[in-house]
Amino acid sequence: MAMTLIAFALASRAYVLEPSRWPSNSQIVLNLGMGSPNAALIDGRTSWDQVMLDAMAVWNPQLGSGVQLTGQIVSTGPVQNDGRNQVAFASTFYGQSFGSSTLAITGTRYSGTRTVETDVLFNSARSWNSYRGALRGTTLDIRRVAIHEFGHVLGLDHPDGAGQSVTAVMNANISNVDTIQADDIAGVQSIYGLPGAVTPTPTPTPTPTPVGPTPTPTPTPPGGVQTGRLINLSTRLYVSPGDGTGIGGFVVSGTATKRFAIRALGPSLALSGVSGSMPDPVLRVVNSGGQTVALNDDWQDDDATNAAAVRAVGLAPSDRRESVLVLALAPGSYTALVTPYADATSPAVPGIALVEVYELDGAGTARAVNVSTRGFVGTNDQVMIAGVVIADGQRRIVTRALGPSLAAAGVSGVLANPTLEVVNSSGVRVAFSDDWSGEASAAELRSRGLAPSSSSEAATAVTLPAGSYTILVRGAGGAVGNALVEVYEVN
Repeated sequence: MAMTLIAFALASRAYVLEPSRWPSNSQIVLNLGMGSPNAALIDGRTSWDQVMLDAMAVWNPQLGSGVQLTGQIVSTGPVQNDGRNQVAFASTFYGQSFGSSTLAITGTRYSGTRTVETDVLFNSARSWNSYRGALRGTTLDIRRVAIHEFGHVLGLDHPDGAGQSVTAVMNANISNVDTIQADDIAGVQSIYGLPGAVTPTPTPTPTPTPVGPTPTPTPTPPGGVQTGRLINLSTRLYVSPGDGTGIGGFVVSGTATKRFAIRALGPSLALSGVSGSMPDPVLRVVNSGGQTVALNDDWQDDDATNAAAVRAVGLAPSDRRESVLVLALAPGSYTALVTPYADATSPAVPGIALVEVYELDGAGTARAVNVSTRGFVGTNDQVMIAGVVIADGQRRIVTRALGPSLAAAGVSGVLANPTLEVVNSSGVRVAFSDDWSGEASAAELRSRGLAPSSSSEAATAVTLPAGSYTILVRGAGGAVGNALVEVYEVN
């Protein structure tokens, strides 16, 4: 076992690599214990930990091989060589002086070429803030330093330290460069490959079966042979008591049992700038027969065995009130029901929640091939947002946003005219639909049996390369109401 220490300093092929990397499909969980500043930062953030999450988000869209940076808030301080990845302020690096010019140090333990642990400690003697653009004298931008340090976490070293002359956030000295550059991206993608394999994204009485037909696979769909697969499905929506239950349905295909992680997040969404997040979500998974498969409220407290499994797969939420289940599921239809916690003394508090489904076992005969979430579509932060991640190649999908046709299933207050927008990880729109019958893919939707019953509903078929995608469902003209968003893998 070996360790490297790399410091980031003042004033001070191109990219330079460290001797180790994380294994494929690693969720690199960084334990955040930075706390909060005395006043709002220049960029408006009120939490140092949120700035750390912002810095992680800069790298994640560039990573392949199923590698992602994630964060969880912890109350304990950093301990060297404890098997955890820690990010914190400190006066020394475990007793080693920062020196007169050092801003932060990343220490990495590795075995052979495999990274096993990394700690990032920021010099608490410095005057920190968070902002964009040119440096502001002695007021240091912790965000760009965190971006740099997380580059070390991922396996990048200093290009200028190896004699290269390039523009890069990974250069040894802090500068006016405040985010990753082409050289930084080329470096991290030389380690993990192109993005795509991220393995680290109110209704009446719930029905356990996803609404809508099950697609019939076709051997050669438009767009050629498809080799990709869906490995992460998620939806963010507004959840309230009673009829406001969030309903996330998914279908597992194949012949073998497969492990999944299913999460219901609320409080941690606030760290991503989401206002009105649900303070205490409860998660229940039911099968197609309506039987409860598993129930979880506070992920750390409900079931010690499940909690250990959650930690082992790197999907521990940042707040103990959130809910996670790690389950081995046989092929079939399942529904994840998200409700706000309530008891005799604590009334249910509505809010925005995120329900997620992760494949844990890689490729195989069993796969998640369909996700459908029914809930309330509002405006601003309360629009419905579905996310999908495609790994290992391109994939043809059909995505739909239904409103009026839900009335036939007994749903009241439906969204009269839903629109659907698909954007990639760079925020670029790759598909849009308002009234599906005017779509170029309308004939394909009919042939697959996936044409909505109402002409005012939205649907489209699109071939997407490996990567992360977001599907936003809104009401035309700012209307609100209950809707269903669906994603089908159609080959």
